[in-house]
Amino acid sequence: MADLFDVKLDEGVIVVRYDGRPDDTMFERYLAQYARLVMRKVPYAAVYSSLPGARMPHPSHVRRQTAWLREHQDTLREHCCGLGFALRSPLMRGVLRAVLTMQALGAPHVVMDDEADAIAWARARLSAARC
Repeated sequence: MADLFDVKLDEGVIVVRYDGRPDDTMFERYLAQYARLVMRKVPYAAVYSSLPGARMPHPSHVRRQTAWLREHQDTLREHCCGLGFALRSPLMRGVLRAVLTMQALGAPHVVMDDEADAIAWARARLSAARC
């Protein structure tokens, strides 16, 4: 199975899917793609979905994600309507808790098992303009 870190814009919802354990190049590409979408400075919601083969991220990626959240917290607070997490694995939920311990998200969030449910929640937040 190939490692994956995919970022797509779907009707105003940024959908990030990850599988395997992406390397540094893939992680930086994801972060650049995500930043480009967020920095449009329009209301958005996002969903992070871990696919069945998702493994524990590199600690350096967790630190880099935390730093990115901290660096962009004002933009996130102003434009993000909500963050949905479709995390099937208890391990991935633990990683999220670790990130939240280091840096608050600055937007409402929900953790679910199902990607479709998380996307529906994100679309509802966005359509109600709850930013």
